[in-house]
Amino acid sequence: MMAAYRGAGGKAPELLVHDEEHGSELIAVMARFGRGLPANVIPIGLHAVTEIGHDTILSALLFGFQRINVLASPDKMAELGALNTQCDLARAVLQGLGYTGDRVAVIGEADPDAVEEALHEVRTFDEITGRAFAPEGGKRDVARLAFSALHEMAPAPVDVIELPQGAPYGRVDINADGCTLCLACVGACPAAALNADDDKPRLSFTEAACVQCGLCVATCPEKVITLEPRYNFAGGLLPETVKEEEPFECIRCSKPFGTKSTIETIVKKLEGKHSMFQGTAQVDLIKMCDNCRVFAMSEVQDDPMKLGERPKMRTTEDYIMEAEAEKAAAKDKGEA
Repeated sequence: MMAAYRGAGGKAPELLVHDEEHGSELIAVMARFGRGLPANVIPIGLHAVTEIGHDTILSALLFGFQRINVLASPDKMAELGALNTQCDLARAVLQGLGYTGDRVAVIGEADPDAVEEALHEVRTFDEITGRAFAPEGGKRDVARLAFSALHEMAPAPVDVIELPQGAPYGRVDINADGCTLCLACVGACPAAALNADDDKPRLSFTEAACVQCGLCVATCPEKVITLEPRYNFAGGLLPETVKEEEPFECIRCSKPFGTKSTIETIVKKLEGKHSMFQGTAQVDLIKMCDNCRVFAMSEVQDDPMKLGERPKMRTTEDYIMEAEAEKAAAKDKGEA
């Protein structure tokens, strides 16, 4: 559509996204009884306007549209929470890169005259020059391609822009001093943005993969993780080390297990404060690997799992022999 419009000499194109049921009827009424659509407004019908996201909006701007208008039914405005969030995200990206003017608008009207007035309003924008763009991959991939291209063309490019809360891009801010490398966040992360090292205790983070879901924040037992919604144009594609430690060695066999900070934290919380960890020998169990801990517990004299010598099983013959012995003793006593 953009190629055909530009080829015919069109200027300052705007896109009008509408649903087929509500928008098509309004456009027809405007064309028959009013001024109709402005010459620079190109309509496109969808099953529902909630289908579009920030990836679609930014891609359309990259193709050369100067403004994206979304025509929604006033009866369905309560259903547009997600769409408004997507529009706010697109606005934040554009404003952060220096693009002037309100280039994304949601028009919730059923009155043809009100829609005409909104679309015929004279607007002056710094023109976004369209460029070739292949929107390949999923929504997140398309959005990243659009981000990069708009950043290259931006009036005021910056490396990092802040995004509104709830944006699916950003980083996690981890207080390394309070982190014990329990790696609970790694198990909770659905996007593999947080990863552990197989060779040694190490936590790494890949910003480009983070979707800001907040599961790591909810899972962290130390409460040292916070979310920072932003978009980083300068990097974030490679994992960066958040915290790294040497493994703790078992005091009995020297086998590496856990991390030093984790073991020290557990000892500090339990030593002398829990009935099962009052003595040195009991505290040392925390500092042993799983195998040595079992051996050490079996060597404890007051091990509650030790039942002592198993009692001899009594049989019917034992009862008969005892009865006969009692009878013989009674007989001997009587004769005496």
